[in-house]
Amino acid sequence: SIAVNYTLSENVASATISFAIGGMVVGTQLTDLTRGSHTVELSGTEIGLTDGNYMVSITAVDFAGNVAMVSNANWRYDTTIPIITLSKPATNGVDNQSIAINCTASEALSSMMLVFSSGGMQVHTIVCGVGTTTVTGSGLTHNATYTVQIVGTDTAGNRGSSTIVSNWRYDNEVDTPTLRLYDQISGSETVTISAIVRTLIDAATDTVGWWLSEQSAAPDENSLLWVTTKSAVFQLSNGNGTKTVYLWVKDIAGNVSQSGTAGIMLDTTQDNTLPTVNLITPATNGADNVSIKVSYYLSEPCQGGTLTFGTAVTVTGSLTGQYGTNTITLDGSNLGLINGQTYTVSLSMADMNGNRATSTNTNWTYDIEMAIPSFYLMNKITGSRMYTHTPRVDVSVKEHSEAIGWLMSETLGIPTEEAAVNAKPFEFTLSPGDGTKTVYLWARDMAGNVSLPATANIILNSNMDVIPPVVNLISPASNGVDNESIQVIYTISEDITTLSLTFTRTGGVGTVNGSHSYSLGTTSLTAGQHETVLAGNGLGLQHGAVYTVSLKATDAFRNSGQGVSTNWRYDISIATPTLTLNNGAGYTRTRQVSVSVNNDSEAIGWLIGTATGKPTDDDSRWLAEEPTTFDLGTADGTVSVYLWTKDAVGNISATATASIVLDTVPATMTLTMPTVDNQSIAVAYQFS
Repeated sequence: SIAVNYTLSENVASATISFAIGGMVVGTQLTDLTRGSHTVELSGTEIGLTDGNYMVSITAVDFAGNVAMVSNANWRYDTTIPIITLSKPATNGVDNQSIAINCTASEALSSMMLVFSSGGMQVHTIVCGVGTTTVTGSGLTHNATYTVQIVGTDTAGNRGSSTIVSNWRYDNEVDTPTLRLYDQISGSETVTISAIVRTLIDAATDTVGWWLSEQSAAPDENSLLWVTTKSAVFQLSNGNGTKTVYLWVKDIAGNVSQSGTAGIMLDTTQDNTLPTVNLITPATNGADNVSIKVSYYLSEPCQGGTLTFGTAVTVTGSLTGQYGTNTITLDGSNLGLINGQTYTVSLSMADMNGNRATSTNTNWTYDIEMAIPSFYLMNKITGSRMYTHTPRVDVSVKEHSEAIGWLMSETLGIPTEEAAVNAKPFEFTLSPGDGTKTVYLWARDMAGNVSLPATANIILNSNMDVIPPVVNLISPASNGVDNESIQVIYTISEDITTLSLTFTRTGGVGTVNGSHSYSLGTTSLTAGQHETVLAGNGLGLQHGAVYTVSLKATDAFRNSGQGVSTNWRYDISIATPTLTLNNGAGYTRTRQVSVSVNNDSEAIGWLIGTATGKPTDDDSRWLAEEPTTFDLGTADGTVSVYLWTKDAVGNISATATASIVLDTVPATMTLTMPTVDNQSIAVAYQFS
């Protein structure tokens, strides 16, 4: 429905509106011809418009014959309903008061509205602006389940609806959790001698986030500080005295609870228990380079830490004493450690009441040097260490007792410890272009030291290639057989330029000799194994003929190699079997009849039934054994039975047919005789 507004400066004799697109013009006469402004509704369907952008023009002719025309460009006629996809709210999803919206539309929309239904009835709507990402759930019922749909209108006024999201739940409440605090050793809920206390939390079953703090301000739903697992312990702030801890939980819908609270008195002056100190790294039997990673676990906040290497080197001030795992990195060059020396490493820590514990690791080695590796490059086929005709070369690396990581490149630089993580290289691909290639190899040891680079050179000369490609024809296979769909499987040792498959008749059925060749194109010419399927009917092959099959490959330097299979047979048909029921009888009184099949020596499968239509190779009704009986069914009358056979390559025979009359109802007879008769007795009888 097109609204047209136009103004005439005087009365006119005629006025026409036209719509032009792609060289085609359609239009209609306007009926309001008097001076002034006019509005008319036109039907785009009646005018003959199709969706698209038009040049719209109005032409008016006054009574003196003067012509005026005004045009509007790029006006769009649109009758297509927008396609809308709603991904949030989601099926089986849940949201709280802040409902996330995520939808896409096939075109720009001018308005959107969320529609919520329950029990098949629309119960609530929320108008949302185009591009809105969240709306409030006011008007929805807590814990109620809805179906949700978004309705959108495009700029032309076409209205479309998204698919319906089902089983979406509105949840804007979460129960307040409970919190209890305990001393780790005594279990007391009133006094703790350690800043690390055990927690007991009871919260709603759909809780997905926990927040423990001594600050009373409620956390934001989207804060990154929420933890996703229930905390078993909590660390109180420094200083003896009464501590109040607040607990908030967040459910799957994002609702944040009111806080649960618990209080406990911290008095570390009563603490006479040693802290648990566990030195993780430097590790027993481990090694580090100049960058020494020190990692350790503390069961409670500690202070006064000392780290000792052997009997001479001690580190103090840089050690942290936080509860849990602590990690720092030391510069070994500042510690006076000796390269290659093995040390016993001890960490000593005291808790806040002065109780001190020690953890020790033995046989740790300080190692800041790495021996340069040794390697060479060689041609993959000839084994030459000086020349190669292909970019891909073999790599031989001398055994290196320290190396656990490797990095190989034609670019000289200083690799990071993290870069040298590859396994020992056995081959390498040189950069394009002939010439001398220099390749660098770095090794990394357990301590993280990266060696200086080893170098190896080789000359790449692609023009010196005189080695034919190695071709292995896997299928068609020698002494094999295929039907019309011929599977071709082969491997080639190098990239090649041409590849042809040739079938040469050597015997079997048929009289036409000669060869038939097929080019395998350009998609399967790279080194490696390839597979494809050819249609035999396009190659001129004869059914029953035996062929020698050769696959010839030619590389860029005209070196040729081939793979050959012999005594391969092409088989695209199977003989039509014969079918006999009950030894050829025309009638039977029983549903179960005997079956005799002949002319099926090639068959490995049989399919018998009363339905017509040639079966497929994967039909589930195929039998692995020749049938000897068949059930005709329950209906009396002439029953036609059909039989097919298939051979080992999947050929299916023509249909064999046999018919028999099933008659399971005995005949009835009526006999009429006179009551008294003389020597000549008249007998009357009738069969059904």
